[in-house]
Amino acid sequence: MKELPKMRQLKMRVEEGNIAILTFDIPEKLNALGPDAHEDMHDFLDFVESENEIRVAIITGAGEKSFTSGMDVSQFVGEPDPNAPLVIFSANRFKEAADRVENLNKPVIAAINGYCIGGGVELSMGCDIRIASENAVFKLPEAGLGIIPGAGGIQRISRMVGVALAKELALTARKMGAQEAYEKGLVNKVVPLSDLMDEAMKWARQMAKQAPLALQLDKVAANTATDTDRHTAAVMESLMKYILEETEDAQEGPLSFFEKRPANFKGR
Repeated sequence: MKELPKMRQLKMRVEEGNIAILTFDIPEKLNALGPDAHEDMHDFLDFVESENEIRVAIITGAGEKSFTSGMDVSQFVGEPDPNAPLVIFSANRFKEAADRVENLNKPVIAAINGYCIGGGVELSMGCDIRIASENAVFKLPEAGLGIIPGAGGIQRISRMVGVALAKELALTARKMGAQEAYEKGLVNKVVPLSDLMDEAMKWARQMAKQAPLALQLDKVAANTATDTDRHTAAVMESLMKYILEETEDAQEGPLSFFEKRPANFKGR
């Protein structure tokens, strides 16, 4: 495994040789994310994507108070430059990172502690599994700042649990607690804060045992199911199954079952 990328502002580590963990750790700003943090996220995703040994990623926040409070709005405060050219669409590295998380070739777990605000909601909705601590709070505050979510949050919530809830959260900017988020389908499980990372690691270990290519195409199939019509999605799922049947891992899985031993998947 190559050396871990040097982080500008965030922290990353590898646990048990195959689980990569990215931690938002900017306590003075409740883990609000600015340009340096955005680049750290891309470096982390580059590493996870390219390293065969890494099977699962976890994204979390340091401490008890905040997963991430979203974009660092301090970068937008101040008088606009009247001589600056008008830019209708600018590069949004955070949105690019959230999109990459959703389409990454490996599973990503969000371990959500405390405030999950704005971009935090959008990023977590791009993850494959969301585990929330009991003190987690979800909110889309953008309308109160004169903007709207810009990293795909409204679309992801609409596809995941329905347009009605997406509109409710975006239009009211109200807070939603962890238990309600679970009941509405926004998170997979709620646990005490003290158990959050243990629970995330438990899920990660279980995923890491599975065949990597199968996990990758499971993600593609699930994402396709919400992005296209039912017939097209079903055809694509069948094609992916046939592709996997020709891999070495598809031979190793049944063989390990009959030999009553753990499978030794290679990702090929």
